[in-house]
Amino acid sequence: MALQQVMQVVQVAQVCMSPGIPHPNQELTFIEACVCRDLSGNQFYGTVPSSLSDLSKLQYLFLTNNQFWGTIEPITRTMRNLRMLFLSWNQFSGRLPSPASSTLEQYQVDTNFFTHGEVKFKNCSAVTWTTDANCLAASASVCGRASTQRTAAVCAAFCGVEIGATGPVCGGHGYCSVNAFIGEGECVCDPNYMLDSSNTNACVAGATGASLESGSAYVSLWGSASVLSNGSILLTTGTPNQQGAAFASPTLRLFHFPDKRSRCGTELGFLAAFSFAMTPGNHGSGGEGLAFVVAAASPGKGASVGLGGVGRRSVGVEFDSVLSVKHSDPNDNHVGVNVGGSPVSLASATAPLILNDAQTKHTWIRYDPTSGGTLRVFLSSDPVQPLTPTLTASVSLCSILKPTASDSLFLFGFVALSGSQPQAHTILSWNVTTDATTLAI
Repeated sequence: MALQQVMQVVQVAQVCMSPGIPHPNQELTFIEACVCRDLSGNQFYGTVPSSLSDLSKLQYLFLTNNQFWGTIEPITRTMRNLRMLFLSWNQFSGRLPSPASSTLEQYQVDTNFFTHGEVKFKNCSAVTWTTDANCLAASASVCGRASTQRTAAVCAAFCGVEIGATGPVCGGHGYCSVNAFIGEGECVCDPNYMLDSSNTNACVAGATGASLESGSAYVSLWGSASVLSNGSILLTTGTPNQQGAAFASPTLRLFHFPDKRSRCGTELGFLAAFSFAMTPGNHGSGGEGLAFVVAAASPGKGASVGLGGVGRRSVGVEFDSVLSVKHSDPNDNHVGVNVGGSPVSLASATAPLILNDAQTKHTWIRYDPTSGGTLRVFLSSDPVQPLTPTLTASVSLCSILKPTASDSLFLFGFVALSGSQPQAHTILSWNVTTDATTLAI
């Protein structure tokens, strides 16, 4: 098993199991033991990384007794060699997982919040299973057999209707992603649907883009951006004076308000892990570059890697390949943190590698809300996070995004601007997770 695959798969486990990222040789031994044996009972919470689906030869998956939420069915769909799948006592929701394995022996997914699905194993008589204590609709079944469900009171009102009762969940065009730990649920919409701006418990037609992260997120596109057949996002095509943006749909919650009178409620951290490629301009010159953005509003036109169009309630991390003296850039190959759509970086640092050489760059952006807020940016040509960040900046999302109890959902995405150069910007893969505990460094 490749080291980078293992590290990606147990990204949420690393922090809880060790104080940092050890030497690569130690990491490989430690991580293999963690993933291949058992992750049960570790108090992990958050969504399971989609890179888990890369482990097509995995035979045993034990995630029991944690606080994982979100859908896991697209991830397990590729696991053709599973013998045991244990997901009990979590907060998984959406469709029941349906691994395409002919060797499955144990299937334990009870005590979650799965809402629908019909599962048929290759050999039902050879599998021991339980799906009890979920929120399954009457049509849901395993090998044609229904299960005992949670009470209606437990399943009610996470997404505006009773899950498993009459009436469509999320307007009939999505599933309810439940986080029972904080007593909330959010609709995740089907492809070609998006959250209704006036009713976040309903999905309506109109989303643009393609499925990302194994069906757990969709993208809305703006300007020159498009989704390629392999799932990559082409923000600009290599033509001068283009601007493109892509943002995940639905929005993600960054703040929780148990007390609606509090200023920012409970602030969550986040991890954005993505890879990108930027081509050089004429004679190797740089274009404006691209930026990762957290914002309260969709983008409009703006200068400086498109950051000027995302509004004052925004934070961006720019990967800039042009020197702008008026914006106080350190050079033509730098990383910067920009707030409020400003073209002038709050903090910046020289990139440790050439940004616009058309080669794949791997990036990790980690936000820790404690001690006033810290944003760390890691950049590498390898798919393994470096030990030392390229840039560290003191940033308070609470102060910049100004959330309220009724306005705590924010957009995550990318913007790019080619400027006068024929620079192309491509997002090859990305994953965003909001979770203060599992993202701590």
